[in-house]
Amino acid sequence: MHPSHTLLSLGMFALVSSAACGSSDTAPTPAEASPKTSPIADAKAPATPPATDEKATEKATEKATEVVEVAEASDRPIDSALVQKLASEGLAVVAALGDTIAAVDAGKKTEATAAIARARDGLTKLEADRPSVGVAVEVWRSSRDLELGHADLADTVDTIPLLATVTRLELPVFDAKELEARHTMRKAQDPATVTAKDKATDLEIIDANLVYEELDLPIASTKIHVLAAEKLLAEGKLPEAKDVVQRALATLETVTLVEQAPELRARRLVGEAKRAFVRGDAKEAMRLLAAAAVLLDPLASAKDDSDPQAKKMAALLLDELAPVRDVLAANDAGHLDVLGRVERNAMILARRATMRMVMASRRDDERLALADALMWLERARTEGLLEGKEGAGGNLLLAEGMLEAAAKDAPPSAKSDLDDLSARIEHLIELDVSTKRDAEAIEASYRSVTFDLRMLMLDLGFAPKPSQG
Repeated sequence: MHPSHTLLSLGMFALVSSAACGSSDTAPTPAEASPKTSPIADAKAPATPPATDEKATEKATEKATEVVEVAEASDRPIDSALVQKLASEGLAVVAALGDTIAAVDAGKKTEATAAIARARDGLTKLEADRPSVGVAVEVWRSSRDLELGHADLADTVDTIPLLATVTRLELPVFDAKELEARHTMRKAQDPATVTAKDKATDLEIIDANLVYEELDLPIASTKIHVLAAEKLLAEGKLPEAKDVVQRALATLETVTLVEQAPELRARRLVGEAKRAFVRGDAKEAMRLLAAAAVLLDPLASAKDDSDPQAKKMAALLLDELAPVRDVLAANDAGHLDVLGRVERNAMILARRATMRMVMASRRDDERLALADALMWLERARTEGLLEGKEGAGGNLLLAEGMLEAAAKDAPPSAKSDLDDLSARIEHLIELDVSTKRDAEAIEASYRSVTFDLRMLMLDLGFAPKPSQG
């Protein structure tokens, strides 16, 4: 491996290994590095009351214990199993990508081809327990083949196997019945009558129903880049292959770094809180929600405006948490609904944080607005856009504003796509406020624009590229 890539891999290994072992030497997260303004994070154990007041002493001790437990929950590593997997399979992939770059630099095509194959095999292991990743890769490849408009590519796109996969796998989806109905309809249809538009709609429906966890899209993007580099190497295009491998390396390294970001840790704690509440442990759920608030508070109260969208979303999440943080009642259906909504919105923020870190690491600055726009669009759905609930449409305006602002300074290669996406969100807004509200048209419009946002973030470049598969 080239010396510079050895240093990169060793740095990554130190990070994920210390996280897996719970080492106190782990680099601080942004939440830990910034001043904590949460009263829970800064609270000191209350002074011990006079020994004669036993009840007061007991109450004070319980309060002190709660403060310590909340602080420990907000600071502990999340999902150590994944961290350990990244320290093994992830490190192997990083090493293989580094070997690929070194071989290309040395003009050794055979060695580069062998190294990129090792990277592909390593990614297959990394995504083994993440079925959404493989589906996302196939959806992207199929969508790009369709979008290029090449008849020979479009004719080879078959969405039936993909529909079968998402209905067969134990895969978290929003609407399993919609996917099953689509699969049944498509199987019964004469293949000659299935148009490219029909296939594109199938892909949008599959994508819209997948419940992406925060690391799924970055891992899928890494796989897309590795497959593209493998094809480029086979064609003897070594410089182009190196560029793609460097993007893959930056993406995968981000996956290992983002795992302990406050947005992701808060999302996991909210998820744990919901599960605790479902099993009847309201006290544990409130403790976990308080720990999540400790992580969200520095984001929401940041003094600067370096990331105003994260600040705004974190503040909204804290507002949503406020009614249930201290008053959860066991078996209360209303409280469960609130927890479900907060969990979905926390996941949206975590996905946005991950993809922004990925694009920043690849220097795709013009794409940062895509993650922001997608966050507000997804929040609009959570807030009841498809059901016509009042207030959900305000998130659409935020999404449109992100893209319009980005388009002003974007290079020509990106501006046309940003303008197109912005115009489509404007159309979605018009559908939402229409006196003759068409729910099906709104859903189709929403599904189409969020699909294209995700596919662009997975792309090799801003403009659609061949699948290289």
